Amino acid sequence: MVYNCNKTNQQSLDKIQKQALRIITGAMKSTPITFMEQTTAMQPLQQRRQAKVLLQTEKYKCLPDHPMKEKVEGRTKNRIKRSSFTHEVKKLQKDYPAVLTIPTLPLSKQDFTNPCENTTSEIQINTTIPQFDQGKELDALH
Repeated sequence: MVYNCNKTNQQSLDKIQKQALRIITGAMKSTPITFMEQTTAMQPLQQRRQAKVLLQTEKYKCLPDHPMKEKVEGRTKNRIKRSSFTHEVKKLQKDYPAVLTIPTLPLSKQDFTNPCENTTSEIQINTTIPQFDQGKELDALH
């Protein structure tokens, strides 16, 4: 489940992708969806949703001042009984612990560049071609 899309809309999108897979492959309705996904190298939408949730979670963890950081790291209590982004994150973290073992480093100030900074003094223009004898070529032209 994705936190910003209800189940009915997800099912509608899944149905459209399945219809598209049938059109792309020319398969009949009885052809298994997993076979068509493997044939076309199309990832199931549910897996894509889960990957996006985990990716967004890692982004939250890397931003020190983001309000979702504490929630996704599990330092808050769950007061809401219905499903939410944090519930989905905790479920996915239990389902895919091996994928999440690689630590993500937060961004530092060195990772960002200033687009207004003047770096034109570092530009080098080469007027010769390496491994090309310019003198011999000019003689051949005259």
